[in-house]
Amino acid sequence: MLGLTKSVKQIKWTGDNVLRLTFPMLAGYVTSNVCWDKISSKRAGASVVFRPPPAVFKFVWPILYLLLGLSWILSATTAKRNCVLELCYISISVLLASWLYLYGCKNKKVMGVYAITLSMGAVILAMNLVGVTSRVLLVPLLTWLILALLLNVFEVQR
Repeated sequence: MLGLTKSVKQIKWTGDNVLRLTFPMLAGYVTSNVCWDKISSKRAGASVVFRPPPAVFKFVWPILYLLLGLSWILSATTAKRNCVLELCYISISVLLASWLYLYGCKNKKVMGVYAITLSMGAVILAMNLVGVTSRVLLVPLLTWLILALLLNVFEVQR
């Protein structure tokens, strides 16, 4: 934990790093606001017995977005393959937002399964390209995506 605190304190808050921190969150929140009337009117996944209460999602996603952004910043400042990493993190953000659009806006729940699976693949790819601290910051997102995949698959089967 000390290494993470030290790494975060050494971040230079340039425009690029502010964008890296906020892009995942902006992509997710803008996408959910585009079709908020469709998303808010349903109880997505309510039929799944092990679905967490809705308040959990409101608490977890901002944390996951911030951890993703911090991982992106730390990897961009320490890695040599910047172009590939930038593409990886952009892909993760876009794929996470695409799940919101497919599942929430278009009601294409089967496609949501594929969006989550691709998101998991992109996270695993990024984890193999970054340093230990950035990798650790991605673990909660990967864990949550596994739960999301289970929830989505169980809902599709009903």
